[in-house]
Amino acid sequence: MFIQFADLTTMPSLSIRKRLILAAAFVGLCMAGLALYAQLSLRASEQATEAFFTRPQVQARQAGELKAALGTLFMHEKNMLISYELLSEAQRHEQLWRASWREAEGLLASLRALRPDAESGAALAELEAGLRGYRSGFEPVMKEVLEERLLTPAEGNRAMQPVLPAVQRAQAALQTLVRVSAAQADEARAALEARARHTRWVLTLGLSVCLALCLAVLLLTTRSVVRAIGAARAAAERIAAGDLSVAIVPQGDDEAAQMLLALARMQQSLAGLVGEVRDTTAGLHAASQDIASGNQDLSERSEHSASSLQQTSACMALLSDKVQRSAADAQTARALASDASRVATRGGEVVAQVVQTMDEIQASSKRIGDIVGVIDGLAFQTNILALNAAVEAARAGEQGRGFAVVAAEVRSLATRSAEAAKEIKQLIGASVHKVGSGTALVVDAGQTMQDIVQSVRSVSATIAGISASAQQQSQELGEVSSAVAQLDELTQRNAALVEQSAAAAEGLRERAERLQGLVAGFRC
Repeated sequence: MFIQFADLTTMPSLSIRKRLILAAAFVGLCMAGLALYAQLSLRASEQATEAFFTRPQVQARQAGELKAALGTLFMHEKNMLISYELLSEAQRHEQLWRASWREAEGLLASLRALRPDAESGAALAELEAGLRGYRSGFEPVMKEVLEERLLTPAEGNRAMQPVLPAVQRAQAALQTLVRVSAAQADEARAALEARARHTRWVLTLGLSVCLALCLAVLLLTTRSVVRAIGAARAAAERIAAGDLSVAIVPQGDDEAAQMLLALARMQQSLAGLVGEVRDTTAGLHAASQDIASGNQDLSERSEHSASSLQQTSACMALLSDKVQRSAADAQTARALASDASRVATRGGEVVAQVVQTMDEIQASSKRIGDIVGVIDGLAFQTNILALNAAVEAARAGEQGRGFAVVAAEVRSLATRSAEAAKEIKQLIGASVHKVGSGTALVVDAGQTMQDIVQSVRSVSATIAGISASAQQQSQELGEVSSAVAQLDELTQRNAALVEQSAAAAEGLRERAERLQGLVAGFRC
Protein backbone atom coordinates (compact mmCIF):
# COMPACT_ATOMS: atom_id res chain seq x y z
CA MET A 1 0.00 0.00 0.00
CA PHE A 2 1.32 3.41 -0.97
CA ILE A 3 0.57 6.82 0.55
CA GLN A 4 1.36 9.85 -1.66
CA PHE A 5 2.26 13.23 -0.11
CA ALA A 6 2.44 15.40 -3.24
CA ASP A 7 -0.07 18.13 -2.23
CA LEU A 8 0.82 18.63 1.43
CA THR A 9 1.21 22.43 1.37
CA THR A 10 0.28 25.39 -0.77
CA MET A 11 3.93 26.51 -0.82
CA PRO A 12 5.99 23.31 -1.25
CA SER A 13 9.12 25.23 -2.25
CA LEU A 14 9.30 27.06 1.10
CA SER A 15 10.21 25.38 4.35
CA ILE A 16 7.93 25.64 7.37
CA ARG A 17 10.56 27.73 9.13
CA LYS A 18 10.66 30.25 6.25
CA ARG A 19 6.87 30.34 6.09
CA LEU A 20 6.64 31.07 9.82
CA ILE A 21 9.37 33.71 9.53
CA LEU A 22 7.54 35.40 6.62
CA ALA A 23 4.25 35.34 8.54
CA ALA A 24 5.91 36.77 11.63
CA ALA A 25 7.69 39.41 9.51
CA PHE A 26 4.40 40.46 7.89
CA VAL A 27 2.70 40.73 11.28
CA GLY A 28 5.69 42.65 12.61
CA LEU A 29 5.63 45.09 9.69
CA CYS A 30 1.92 45.74 10.19
CA MET A 31 2.42 46.32 13.91
CA ALA A 32 5.47 48.51 13.22
CA GLY A 33 3.48 50.63 10.73
CA LEU A 34 0.67 51.10 13.21
CA ALA A 35 3.14 51.88 15.97
CA LEU A 36 4.94 54.45 13.76
CA TYR A 37 1.68 56.16 12.83
CA ALA A 38 0.58 56.14 16.48
CA GLN A 39 3.95 57.61 17.51
CA LEU A 40 3.72 60.39 14.90
CA SER A 41 0.10 61.14 15.82
CA LEU A 42 1.00 61.18 19.50
CA ARG A 43 3.88 63.55 18.81
CA ALA A 44 1.64 65.89 16.80
CA SER A 45 -0.98 65.79 19.56
CA GLU A 46 1.67 66.58 22.15
CA GLN A 47 2.86 69.56 20.09
CA ALA A 48 -0.70 70.81 19.58
CA THR A 49 -1.48 70.38 23.28
CA GLU A 50 1.73 72.15 24.23
CA ALA A 51 0.87 75.01 21.84
CA PHE A 52 -2.65 75.19 23.29
CA PHE A 53 -1.42 75.42 26.85
CA THR A 54 1.42 77.76 25.81
CA ARG A 55 -0.61 80.56 24.07
CA PRO A 56 -4.42 80.35 23.64
CA GLN A 57 -5.17 78.91 27.06
CA VAL A 58 -2.66 81.14 28.84
CA GLN A 59 -3.80 84.19 26.88
CA ALA A 60 -7.45 83.58 27.79
CA ARG A 61 -6.55 83.03 31.46
CA GLN A 62 -4.34 86.12 31.66
CA ALA A 63 -6.99 88.22 29.84
CA GLY A 64 -9.49 87.19 32.49
CA GLU A 65 -7.01 88.01 35.27
CA LEU A 66 -6.34 91.42 33.64
CA LYS A 67 -10.08 92.11 33.55
CA ALA A 68 -10.34 91.30 37.27
CA ALA A 69 -7.28 93.46 38.05
CA LEU A 70 -8.74 96.46 36.14
CA GLY A 71 -12.06 96.00 37.92
CA THR A 72 -10.22 96.20 41.25
CA LEU A 73 -8.31 99.24 39.96
CA PHE A 74 -11.51 101.12 39.07
CA MET A 75 -13.05 100.12 42.40
CA HIS A 76 -10.18 101.68 44.37
CA GLU A 77 -10.52 104.78 42.17
CA LYS A 78 -14.19 105.15 43.14
CA ASN A 79 -13.45 104.49 46.81
CA MET A 80 -10.73 107.14 46.76
CA LEU A 81 -13.13 109.75 45.35
CA ILE A 82 -15.85 108.77 47.81
CA SER A 83 -13.56 108.98 50.87
CA TYR A 84 -12.09 112.42 49.99
CA GLU A 85 -12.95 113.73 53.43
CA LEU A 86 -10.86 111.00 55.18
CA LEU A 87 -7.27 111.48 54.17
CA SER A 88 -6.01 108.22 55.73
CA GLU A 89 -8.67 106.20 53.94
CA ALA A 90 -7.91 107.98 50.66
CA GLN A 91 -4.20 107.24 51.10
CA ARG A 92 -4.95 103.56 51.73
CA HIS A 93 -7.03 103.31 48.55
CA GLU A 94 -4.27 105.16 46.68
CA GLN A 95 -1.77 102.45 47.69
CA LEU A 96 -4.19 99.69 46.73
CA TRP A 97 -4.83 101.43 43.39
CA ARG A 98 -1.09 101.55 42.64
CA ALA A 99 -0.74 97.84 43.58
CA SER A 100 -3.57 96.95 41.19
CA TRP A 101 -1.92 99.10 38.50
CA ARG A 102 1.38 97.21 38.91
CA GLU A 103 -0.49 93.91 38.66
CA ALA A 104 -2.21 95.09 35.47
CA GLU A 105 1.13 96.17 34.00
CA GLY A 106 2.59 92.73 34.76
CA LEU A 107 -0.31 90.98 33.05
CA LEU A 108 0.04 93.31 30.02
CA ALA A 109 3.73 92.41 29.80
CA SER A 110 2.87 88.70 29.99
CA LEU A 111 0.31 89.08 27.22
CA ARG A 112 2.82 90.90 25.02
CA ALA A 113 5.34 88.09 25.65
CA LEU A 114 2.87 85.55 24.24
CA ARG A 115 3.19 87.19 20.77
CA PRO A 116 -0.55 87.39 20.03
CA ASP A 117 -1.98 87.38 16.52
CA ALA A 118 -3.06 90.52 14.65
CA GLU A 119 -6.55 90.79 16.15
CA SER A 120 -5.41 90.12 19.70
CA GLY A 121 -2.39 92.40 19.21
CA ALA A 122 -4.61 95.27 18.01
CA ALA A 123 -6.95 94.85 20.99
CA LEU A 124 -3.95 94.73 23.34
CA ALA A 125 -2.47 97.92 21.81
CA GLU A 126 -5.83 99.68 22.07
CA LEU A 127 -6.09 98.58 25.72
CA GLU A 128 -2.62 99.88 26.56
CA ALA A 129 -3.40 103.23 24.87
CA GLY A 130 -6.65 103.58 26.80
CA LEU A 131 -4.93 102.74 30.12
CA ARG A 132 -2.19 105.27 29.46
CA GLY A 133 -4.83 107.95 28.79
CA TYR A 134 -6.70 106.89 31.95
CA ARG A 135 -3.61 107.15 34.13
CA SER A 136 -2.50 110.48 32.73
CA GLY A 137 -5.99 111.88 33.36
CA PHE A 138 -6.57 110.30 36.81
CA GLU A 139 -3.24 111.09 38.49
CA PRO A 140 -3.99 114.90 38.71
CA VAL A 141 -7.39 114.12 40.24
CA MET A 142 -5.76 111.69 42.68
CA LYS A 143 -3.26 114.39 43.63
CA GLU A 144 -6.07 116.85 44.38
CA VAL A 145 -7.78 114.21 46.56
CA LEU A 146 -4.61 113.55 48.52
CA GLU A 147 -3.97 117.27 48.93
CA GLU A 148 -7.61 117.69 50.09
CA ARG A 149 -8.46 120.22 47.42
CA LEU A 150 -11.71 118.52 46.46
CA LEU A 151 -14.57 119.82 48.58
CA THR A 152 -17.51 117.81 47.16
CA PRO A 153 -18.11 114.59 45.16
CA ALA A 154 -19.52 116.71 42.33
CA GLU A 155 -16.11 118.35 41.91
CA GLY A 156 -14.55 114.88 41.71
CA ASN A 157 -17.01 113.78 39.05
CA ARG A 158 -16.36 116.93 37.02
CA ALA A 159 -12.62 116.32 37.33
CA MET A 160 -13.03 112.72 36.03
CA GLN A 161 -15.15 113.70 33.00
CA PRO A 162 -12.09 114.11 30.68
CA VAL A 163 -10.86 110.64 31.71
CA LEU A 164 -14.07 108.76 30.86
CA PRO A 165 -13.35 108.37 27.10
CA ALA A 166 -10.01 106.73 27.87
CA VAL A 167 -11.68 104.41 30.41
CA GLN A 168 -14.37 103.43 27.93
CA ARG A 169 -11.74 102.88 25.25
CA ALA A 170 -9.76 100.60 27.60
CA GLN A 171 -12.84 98.65 28.66
CA ALA A 172 -13.93 98.12 25.06
CA ALA A 173 -10.44 96.92 24.11
CA LEU A 174 -10.40 94.62 27.16
CA GLN A 175 -13.74 93.07 26.18
CA THR A 176 -12.43 92.52 22.66
CA LEU A 177 -9.23 90.90 24.01
CA VAL A 178 -11.16 88.60 26.35
CA ARG A 179 -13.58 87.60 23.60
CA VAL A 180 -10.84 86.95 21.04
CA SER A 181 -8.75 84.97 23.57
CA ALA A 182 -11.71 82.82 24.57
CA ALA A 183 -12.59 82.19 20.91
CA GLN A 184 -9.01 81.21 20.10
CA ALA A 185 -8.90 78.86 23.12
CA ASP A 186 -12.17 77.23 22.02
CA GLU A 187 -10.87 76.83 18.46
CA ALA A 188 -7.62 75.26 19.71
CA ARG A 189 -9.54 72.90 22.01
CA ALA A 190 -11.86 71.89 19.15
CA ALA A 191 -8.84 71.29 16.90
CA LEU A 192 -7.28 69.05 19.57
CA GLU A 193 -10.48 67.05 19.94
CA ALA A 194 -10.81 66.69 16.15
CA ARG A 195 -7.19 65.51 15.87
CA ALA A 196 -7.76 62.99 18.66
CA ARG A 197 -10.91 61.65 16.96
CA HIS A 198 -9.11 61.40 13.62
CA THR A 199 -6.17 59.57 15.17
CA ARG A 200 -8.49 57.18 17.01
CA TRP A 201 -10.46 56.33 13.86
CA VAL A 202 -7.32 55.87 11.77
CA LEU A 203 -5.72 53.62 14.40
CA THR A 204 -8.93 51.59 14.77
CA LEU A 205 -9.26 51.13 11.01
CA GLY A 206 -5.56 50.36 10.56
CA LEU A 207 -5.59 47.88 13.43
CA SER A 208 -8.67 46.14 12.02
CA VAL A 209 -7.11 45.86 8.55
CA CYS A 210 -3.81 44.71 10.02
CA LEU A 211 -5.53 42.09 12.18
CA ALA A 212 -7.51 40.82 9.20
CA LEU A 213 -4.38 40.52 7.04
CA CYS A 214 -2.39 38.90 9.86
CA LEU A 215 -5.22 36.45 10.51
CA ALA A 216 -5.35 35.52 6.82
CA VAL A 217 -1.57 34.97 6.67
CA LEU A 218 -1.61 32.95 9.88
CA LEU A 219 -4.52 30.83 8.65
CA LEU A 220 -2.74 30.07 5.37
CA THR A 221 0.52 29.23 7.14
CA THR A 222 -1.26 27.14 9.78
CA ARG A 223 -3.23 25.30 7.10
CA SER A 224 -0.07 24.34 5.24
CA VAL A 225 1.69 23.19 8.43
CA VAL A 226 -1.36 21.34 9.79
CA ARG A 227 -1.90 19.48 6.51
CA ALA A 228 1.72 18.33 6.51
CA ILE A 229 1.55 17.24 10.14
CA GLY A 230 -1.81 15.53 9.53
CA ALA A 231 -0.31 13.42 6.76
CA ALA A 232 2.60 12.46 8.99
CA ARG A 233 0.17 11.65 11.82
CA ALA A 234 -1.85 9.34 9.53
CA ALA A 235 1.29 7.41 8.61
CA ALA A 236 2.36 7.24 12.27
CA GLU A 237 -1.07 5.92 13.29
CA ARG A 238 -0.80 3.14 10.68
CA ILE A 239 2.60 2.21 12.06
CA ALA A 240 1.31 2.41 15.66
CA ALA A 241 -1.52 0.03 14.70
CA GLY A 242 1.12 -2.53 13.66
CA ASP A 243 0.85 -2.05 9.91
CA LEU A 244 4.48 -1.84 8.82
CA SER A 245 3.64 -2.63 5.19
CA VAL A 246 2.59 0.94 4.34
CA ALA A 247 4.96 2.62 1.87
CA ILE A 248 5.71 6.28 2.65
CA VAL A 249 6.81 8.32 -0.41
CA PRO A 250 7.53 11.95 0.64
CA GLN A 251 7.75 14.75 -1.95
CA GLY A 252 9.25 18.20 -1.56
CA ASP A 253 12.16 19.45 0.53
CA ASP A 254 10.50 21.20 3.46
CA GLU A 255 10.49 20.04 7.08
CA ALA A 256 7.33 17.97 6.57
CA ALA A 257 8.97 16.03 3.72
CA GLN A 258 12.09 15.53 5.82
CA MET A 259 9.95 14.32 8.74
CA LEU A 260 8.16 11.85 6.42
CA LEU A 261 11.51 10.64 5.11
CA ALA A 262 12.70 10.06 8.69
CA LEU A 263 9.39 8.30 9.41
CA ALA A 264 9.95 6.02 6.39
CA ARG A 265 13.44 5.14 7.64
CA MET A 266 12.02 4.49 11.11
CA GLN A 267 9.37 2.21 9.54
CA GLN A 268 12.01 0.19 7.73
CA SER A 269 14.17 -0.07 10.86
CA LEU A 270 11.14 -1.04 12.95
CA ALA A 271 10.17 -3.75 10.44
CA GLY A 272 13.68 -5.24 10.64
CA LEU A 273 13.65 -4.96 14.43
CA VAL A 274 10.28 -6.70 14.68
CA GLY A 275 11.60 -9.58 12.57
CA GLU A 276 14.62 -9.96 14.83
CA VAL A 277 12.44 -9.72 17.94
CA ARG A 278 10.15 -12.45 16.54
CA ASP A 279 13.12 -14.79 16.04
CA THR A 280 14.62 -13.93 19.43
CA THR A 281 11.28 -14.40 21.17
CA ALA A 282 10.98 -17.96 19.91
CA GLY A 283 14.43 -18.81 21.33
CA LEU A 284 13.63 -16.95 24.56
CA HIS A 285 10.44 -18.95 25.01
CA ALA A 286 12.30 -22.26 24.73
CA ALA A 287 15.08 -21.09 27.07
CA SER A 288 12.58 -19.84 29.64
CA GLN A 289 10.89 -23.24 29.70
CA ASP A 290 14.24 -24.95 30.40
CA ILE A 291 15.06 -22.41 33.13
CA ALA A 292 11.66 -22.91 34.77
CA SER A 293 12.14 -26.70 34.82
CA GLY A 294 15.66 -26.44 36.31
CA ASN A 295 14.53 -23.93 38.91
CA GLN A 296 11.73 -26.26 39.98
CA ASP A 297 14.22 -29.10 40.65
CA LEU A 298 16.56 -26.73 42.48
CA SER A 299 13.67 -25.47 44.58
CA GLU A 300 12.79 -29.01 45.71
CA ARG A 301 16.43 -29.77 46.69
CA SER A 302 16.71 -26.46 48.52
CA GLU A 303 13.55 -27.22 50.50
CA HIS A 304 14.99 -30.64 51.51
CA SER A 305 18.27 -29.03 52.66
CA ALA A 306 16.36 -26.38 54.58
CA SER A 307 14.34 -29.09 56.40
CA SER A 308 17.55 -30.93 57.45
CA LEU A 309 19.12 -27.73 58.69
CA GLN A 310 16.00 -26.93 60.68
CA GLN A 311 16.24 -30.28 62.50
CA THR A 312 19.96 -29.71 63.20
CA SER A 313 19.23 -26.24 64.47
CA ALA A 314 16.54 -27.61 66.82
CA CYS A 315 18.97 -30.22 68.26
CA MET A 316 21.66 -27.59 68.75
CA ALA A 317 19.13 -25.39 70.50
CA LEU A 318 18.23 -28.22 72.96
CA LEU A 319 21.92 -28.98 73.64
CA SER A 320 22.67 -25.32 74.16
CA ASP A 321 19.74 -25.06 76.59
CA LYS A 322 21.03 -28.01 78.67
CA VAL A 323 24.57 -26.60 78.77
CA GLN A 324 23.19 -23.25 79.83
CA ARG A 325 21.28 -24.94 82.66
CA SER A 326 24.48 -26.75 83.78
CA ALA A 327 26.33 -23.45 83.73
CA ALA A 328 23.53 -21.89 85.78
CA ASP A 329 23.74 -24.76 88.35
CA ALA A 330 27.53 -24.37 88.53
CA GLN A 331 27.06 -20.66 89.05
CA THR A 332 24.60 -21.40 91.89
CA ALA A 333 27.07 -23.87 93.51
CA ARG A 334 29.79 -21.28 93.18
CA ALA A 335 27.58 -18.76 94.94
CA LEU A 336 26.81 -21.25 97.77
CA ALA A 337 30.51 -22.11 98.19
CA SER A 338 31.32 -18.44 98.28
CA ASP A 339 28.69 -17.94 100.99
CA ALA A 340 30.09 -20.90 102.99
CA SER A 341 33.61 -19.47 102.66
CA ARG A 342 32.39 -16.13 103.95
CA VAL A 343 30.59 -17.83 106.90
CA ALA A 344 33.67 -19.93 107.77
CA THR A 345 35.88 -16.87 107.56
CA ARG A 346 33.48 -15.04 109.85
CA GLY A 347 33.57 -18.01 112.31
CA GLY A 348 37.39 -17.91 112.33
CA GLU A 349 37.27 -14.22 113.05
CA VAL A 350 34.80 -14.82 115.95
CA VAL A 351 37.03 -17.59 117.39
CA ALA A 352 40.03 -15.28 117.17
CA GLN A 353 38.05 -12.66 119.06
CA VAL A 354 37.11 -15.28 121.71
CA VAL A 355 40.81 -16.22 122.11
CA GLN A 356 41.67 -12.58 122.52
CA THR A 357 38.86 -12.16 125.09
CA MET A 358 40.08 -15.24 127.06
CA ASP A 359 43.59 -13.78 127.12
CA GLU A 360 42.18 -10.55 128.45
CA ILE A 361 40.17 -12.46 131.13
CA GLN A 362 43.31 -14.38 132.18
CA ALA A 363 45.26 -11.14 132.45
CA SER A 364 42.43 -9.59 134.49
CA SER A 365 42.36 -12.67 136.80
CA LYS A 366 46.10 -12.34 137.40
CA ARG A 367 45.61 -8.67 138.15
CA ILE A 368 42.82 -9.49 140.63
CA GLY A 369 45.12 -12.05 142.32
CA ASP A 370 47.78 -9.40 142.72
CA ILE A 371 45.20 -7.01 144.19
CA VAL A 372 43.99 -9.71 146.61
CA GLY A 373 47.61 -10.25 147.68
CA VAL A 374 47.90 -6.57 148.41
CA ILE A 375 44.64 -6.74 150.41
CA ASP A 376 46.04 -9.75 152.38
CA GLY A 377 49.17 -7.75 153.17
CA LEU A 378 47.11 -4.83 154.29
CA ALA A 379 45.00 -7.11 156.56
CA PHE A 380 48.18 -8.55 158.07
CA GLN A 381 49.61 -5.13 158.76
CA THR A 382 46.23 -3.99 160.15
CA ASN A 383 46.25 -7.03 162.53
CA ILE A 384 49.73 -6.12 163.75
CA LEU A 385 48.69 -2.52 164.23
CA ALA A 386 45.56 -3.65 166.15
CA LEU A 387 47.74 -5.90 168.35
CA ASN A 388 50.08 -3.03 169.10
CA ALA A 389 47.07 -0.86 169.86
CA ALA A 390 45.73 -3.48 172.33
CA VAL A 391 49.12 -3.65 174.07
CA GLU A 392 49.20 0.10 174.37
CA ALA A 393 45.60 0.14 175.67
CA ALA A 394 46.51 -2.46 178.33
CA ARG A 395 49.38 -0.28 179.45
CA ALA A 396 47.06 2.66 179.67
CA GLY A 397 44.79 0.89 182.12
CA GLU A 398 41.31 2.15 182.66
CA GLN A 399 41.74 5.05 180.19
CA GLY A 400 42.65 2.76 177.33
CA ARG A 401 39.82 0.32 177.77
CA GLY A 402 37.61 1.85 175.07
CA PHE A 403 40.53 2.03 172.69
CA ALA A 404 41.28 -1.64 173.47
CA VAL A 405 37.74 -2.56 172.49
CA VAL A 406 38.14 -0.70 169.19
CA ALA A 407 41.51 -2.33 168.59
CA ALA A 408 39.96 -5.73 169.23
CA GLU A 409 37.24 -5.03 166.71
CA VAL A 410 39.78 -3.80 164.15
CA ARG A 411 41.87 -6.93 164.71
CA SER A 412 38.77 -9.07 164.28
CA LEU A 413 37.95 -7.25 160.98
CA ALA A 414 41.55 -7.61 159.79
CA THR A 415 41.46 -11.31 160.53
CA ARG A 416 38.21 -11.78 158.65
CA SER A 417 39.56 -9.67 155.73
CA ALA A 418 42.65 -11.84 155.57
CA GLU A 419 40.54 -14.98 155.51
CA ALA A 420 38.26 -13.54 152.82
CA ALA A 421 41.25 -12.46 150.75
CA LYS A 422 42.70 -15.93 151.08
CA GLU A 423 39.46 -17.50 149.87
CA ILE A 424 39.25 -14.99 146.96
CA LYS A 425 42.86 -15.78 146.04
CA GLN A 426 42.04 -19.48 145.98
CA LEU A 427 38.97 -18.84 143.82
CA ILE A 428 40.94 -16.55 141.46
CA GLY A 429 43.62 -19.20 141.16
CA ALA A 430 41.05 -21.79 140.23
CA SER A 431 39.51 -19.36 137.69
CA VAL A 432 42.92 -18.59 136.17
CA HIS A 433 43.57 -22.31 135.78
CA LYS A 434 40.18 -22.84 134.11
CA VAL A 435 40.64 -19.77 131.88
CA GLY A 436 44.00 -21.12 130.75
CA SER A 437 42.40 -24.45 129.90
CA GLY A 438 39.59 -22.63 128.00
CA THR A 439 42.13 -20.51 126.12
CA ALA A 440 43.96 -23.60 124.96
CA LEU A 441 40.68 -25.11 123.75
CA VAL A 442 39.72 -21.86 121.94
CA VAL A 443 43.14 -21.74 120.23
CA ASP A 444 42.60 -25.30 119.02
CA ALA A 445 39.10 -24.31 117.78
CA GLY A 446 40.55 -21.28 115.93
CA GLN A 447 43.13 -23.45 114.16
CA THR A 448 40.37 -25.86 113.21
CA MET A 449 38.29 -22.96 111.78
CA GLN A 450 41.30 -21.79 109.74
CA ASP A 451 41.61 -25.26 108.26
CA ILE A 452 37.86 -25.25 107.47
CA VAL A 453 38.09 -21.80 105.81
CA GLN A 454 41.03 -22.96 103.67
CA SER A 455 39.12 -26.05 102.59
CA VAL A 456 36.01 -24.02 101.75
CA ARG A 457 38.11 -21.63 99.68
CA SER A 458 39.64 -24.54 97.77
CA VAL A 459 36.16 -25.92 97.08
CA SER A 460 34.92 -22.47 95.98
CA ALA A 461 37.89 -22.09 93.58
CA THR A 462 37.19 -25.54 92.13
CA ILE A 463 33.49 -24.74 91.64
CA ALA A 464 34.43 -21.36 90.07
CA GLY A 465 36.62 -23.18 87.54
CA ILE A 466 33.77 -25.57 86.79
CA SER A 467 31.37 -22.62 86.35
CA ALA A 468 33.80 -20.79 84.03
CA SER A 469 34.26 -23.92 81.92
CA ALA A 470 30.48 -24.42 81.77
CA GLN A 471 29.95 -20.80 80.73
CA GLN A 472 32.65 -21.06 78.05
CA GLN A 473 31.07 -24.27 76.76
CA SER A 474 27.66 -22.58 76.79
CA GLN A 475 29.08 -19.61 74.86
CA GLU A 476 30.78 -21.86 72.31
CA LEU A 477 27.61 -23.91 71.90
CA GLY A 478 25.69 -20.63 71.51
CA GLU A 479 28.08 -19.58 68.73
CA VAL A 480 27.69 -22.96 67.06
CA SER A 481 23.91 -22.70 67.41
CA SER A 482 24.02 -19.16 66.00
CA ALA A 483 26.12 -20.33 63.06
CA VAL A 484 23.68 -23.17 62.42
CA ALA A 485 20.77 -20.71 62.69
CA GLN A 486 22.49 -18.37 60.22
CA LEU A 487 23.13 -21.29 57.90
CA ASP A 488 19.48 -22.26 58.26
CA GLU A 489 18.44 -18.68 57.52
CA LEU A 490 20.71 -18.54 54.47
CA THR A 491 19.29 -21.85 53.29
CA GLN A 492 15.77 -20.51 53.78
CA ARG A 493 16.71 -17.39 51.83
CA ASN A 494 18.27 -19.48 49.10
CA ALA A 495 15.10 -21.55 48.97
CA ALA A 496 13.02 -18.38 48.78
CA LEU A 497 15.30 -17.01 46.06
CA VAL A 498 15.03 -20.28 44.19
CA GLU A 499 11.25 -20.06 44.45
CA GLN A 500 11.38 -16.46 43.26
CA SER A 501 13.69 -17.49 40.44
CA ALA A 502 11.26 -20.24 39.50
CA ALA A 503 8.38 -17.77 39.59
CA ALA A 504 10.45 -15.31 37.55
CA ALA A 505 11.29 -18.03 35.04
CA GLU A 506 7.62 -18.91 34.79
CA GLY A 507 6.79 -15.23 34.36
CA LEU A 508 9.52 -14.95 31.74
CA ARG A 509 8.01 -17.87 29.88
CA GLU A 510 4.57 -16.27 30.03
CA ARG A 511 5.96 -12.91 28.85
CA ALA A 512 7.83 -14.65 26.04
CA GLU A 513 4.56 -16.23 24.92
CA ARG A 514 2.82 -12.85 25.20
CA LEU A 515 5.66 -11.19 23.28
CA GLN A 516 5.29 -13.79 20.57
CA GLY A 517 1.60 -12.92 20.37
CA LEU A 518 2.34 -9.19 20.23
CA VAL A 519 5.03 -9.57 17.56
CA ALA A 520 2.64 -11.71 15.54
CA GLY A 521 0.36 -8.66 15.35
CA PHE A 522 2.87 -6.73 13.21
CA ARG A 523 2.47 -7.03 9.45
CA CYS A 524 5.76 -6.66 7.63
